[in-house]
Amino acid sequence: MKTNQFVRNKKLLSFISLFITTVILFGCFSFAYPQQAQAKSLSEINDTIKTLDKHLADLEREKQSVEKAALPALTEANRLNNIIIMYQDKINALNSRISAYQKQIDSLESEIKTLDAQISDQEKIIKENEEKLGKRLRALYMAGENSTLEVILTADNMTSLLTRIELMKNVSDNDMKLINKVKFAILKIQQSKKAKEAKIKVLENNKKKIEADKQDEVAAQKKVAAERAKLDGAVNAYKAEMSRIANDKRLASIYLAQMERERRQYDAYINSQISSGSGKVGDLVCPIYETDRYITSLYGRRKLYGQWDNHTGLDITCGNKRANLHAAHDGIVVKTVYSNFGLGNHVILDNGDGLSTTYAHMSSLSVVQGQKVKKGDILGQMGSTGNSTGPHLHLEIKINKKRVNPLPYMPPMQYRG
Repeated sequence: MKTNQFVRNKKLLSFISLFITTVILFGCFSFAYPQQAQAKSLSEINDTIKTLDKHLADLEREKQSVEKAALPALTEANRLNNIIIMYQDKINALNSRISAYQKQIDSLESEIKTLDAQISDQEKIIKENEEKLGKRLRALYMAGENSTLEVILTADNMTSLLTRIELMKNVSDNDMKLINKVKFAILKIQQSKKAKEAKIKVLENNKKKIEADKQDEVAAQKKVAAERAKLDGAVNAYKAEMSRIANDKRLASIYLAQMERERRQYDAYINSQISSGSGKVGDLVCPIYETDRYITSLYGRRKLYGQWDNHTGLDITCGNKRANLHAAHDGIVVKTVYSNFGLGNHVILDNGDGLSTTYAHMSSLSVVQGQKVKKGDILGQMGSTGNSTGPHLHLEIKINKKRVNPLPYMPPMQYRG
């Protein structure tokens, strides 16, 4: 049992050491939350939102990893908790036994006091009867053997003789009573002494048991304290790490909500610069004129970097990685953005009558805000700025300020997703 306990304790220390190492490693990768949003464009806001979404997913994975790493220690902690309960029950039982022994000791001490009083009384009786018996023996000795014959011969008549014989008999009976009384008193003293010795022996044995129980209790208490320290170390480390993760998730959620608000505000601003109308799109040209153009990612839900997201546009590329990008329709440049985030460098056109188009991830821009352009005019060159996996055009179309799938409005193209 001691070997098994040693192995368990050794394993527990290894679990706690591994768990604390895991906590330290996870704790090194903290996320910085700005005091206020620093994003300058919708692409930066969107990029920050994606980063926060990824961070929240990472935190959830971290939480699961911490729980997995802590599982052996927590399992061992539960076992230790059961041991602590067992020891506490043992301590409670020992306290009850000690209390019972103390009551017995108190009772024995009271009985010993009573025995001492009885012995004292018997000693007085013996002393008194010894004095009386001594006097009688001395009187008989002084009278000698002839005293009995003399009492009989000196009687005047039969009545006197009978009376004297009766008196002598009474005297003899009294002497025997005295002797028996002394013998009984001595016997009582001997019994009292034996009882006292037996009680004292019981008392001493009970005291020894109490001392042994106290030593067991002290040993149990020390073991409880040692096991509790191991339990607290593992559980407190786990709680501290889970609290850190929960706090980090709370901060990320707060900042994510802030970014969502800013995105809505930015969308509202851009939408305020875009006209409303019938929503008739008309004829659009593909912004990439190269004949080898093809689609790499469709509009809608897709999986990117191992995570699902909502793709808000259509991705198109071609062999010329610096191909010119042309306006899909006449319009006014309502926003030009230079950014290393999200959509990267991009241009937003208000094409009139409720139509707007966005051209993103450009390597360079050839227009400025407020500029009027015609269908086919060069807006800039294709690139891979912002959150991009390679040179391509990210094309977005809005009709009356709502994003729609651009595919139906583009000429037929091959899809190579």
